[in-house]
Amino acid sequence: MKDYQEAKEIFFRCLGSKVSIDREYGNKYARMKVPSELENLWKKEICDNLLKQIKEKTGCIRMHAVNAYTQIVDSDIAVSFLLNFLNDRTLDTFSMILVLEDLKKYMNLASVSAEYKLRIKETIDRCKVLLLKSKLTIDDSFKSLYYMRDYDFSDDNLIKRINSI
Repeated sequence: MKDYQEAKEIFFRCLGSKVSIDREYGNKYARMKVPSELENLWKKEICDNLLKQIKEKTGCIRMHAVNAYTQIVDSDIAVSFLLNFLNDRTLDTFSMILVLEDLKKYMNLASVSAEYKLRIKETIDRCKVLLLKSKLTIDDSFKSLYYMRDYDFSDDNLIKRINSI
């Protein structure tokens, strides 16, 4: 039996993204001729790990896992996941904004059904009203990110961002 350990490491490092694998490893991975059944098992393992992080973590670590998960699954699964994820009442305002902005991107995809597009619109409208009536909160992990050190986390800026969704 062929050893696919190096291929698995590459696959996991790139979170199963064929684009990332091609960009970072060129033909090296392709030459390993990994069976699609094995890649599907690895993809499931990655998804399970990401879902565990989403359940256990908060703030920026959690949102990184959400983003990675929605990138690896197909659009219907991603939309369904994001719609359900917004029901989590432990989400801070900034995380909800990120999810709503991500969800809005699915409105323009041809692969998303009209039914899902309607649910997205209704969910965004409902959440915007809820966010604008609630106390605005930000998980401290976002403020400690080096690339967010100059970001304006003021209520005025968050309200502007909510209104632009």
